[in-house]
Amino acid sequence: MSYEYDIFLSYCGKDEACEWVRRHFHPMLSGKLGQEMPDAPRIFIDREMENGVRWRNTILRALRHSRILLAIWNPAYFRSEWCQAEWQTILERERAENVPGHEPGYLYSVIYGDGEYFPDEAAARQDTKFHEHAYSSAAYAESKEYIEFEKAVTQVAKKIAARLMTVPEWRDDWPTMDPDTVQMKEMKRVTKIPSL
Repeated sequence: MSYEYDIFLSYCGKDEACEWVRRHFHPMLSGKLGQEMPDAPRIFIDREMENGVRWRNTILRALRHSRILLAIWNPAYFRSEWCQAEWQTILERERAENVPGHEPGYLYSVIYGDGEYFPDEAAARQDTKFHEHAYSSAAYAESKEYIEFEKAVTQVAKKIAARLMTVPEWRDDWPTMDPDTVQMKEMKRVTKIPSL
């Protein structure tokens, strides 16, 4: 076995961030990553699953076989058992690989919205704020602000492409957290979030 995806795109499918990811972020990221990598990026996003597949097994397998988790964080993300399981799976992988806290790991987080309510472990991480680009409407793509969004996604793509070069060989013994039994991390109001 080995990696099947470069990136597992993790986001809550039950709020407006979902539309933003699908309409703006994912297509732009895919294009920008294609300019930063020798091969076309392999990004898992749940909306591209084939009709009739066992979605639960497909998602867990994709998570297990992805190099990096790209998480779109907002309060809805941390209220979702699935999102928490995806996030905690990558945290466990980092622990298994002894990734020091001061080095980039296998999680890249983007904050959608103001990022005021996060679990402590998430709030302690360096992240990239996209609150100035948190517009899910299709009309956003026609606005003059969209060029700034494109610039921000370009920077994310550069950082992710560099980080992809540092992931270890795939291991069969990495844990995968089950959304049905995951321990939900409590959200607290964050006074200051480190950001890039």
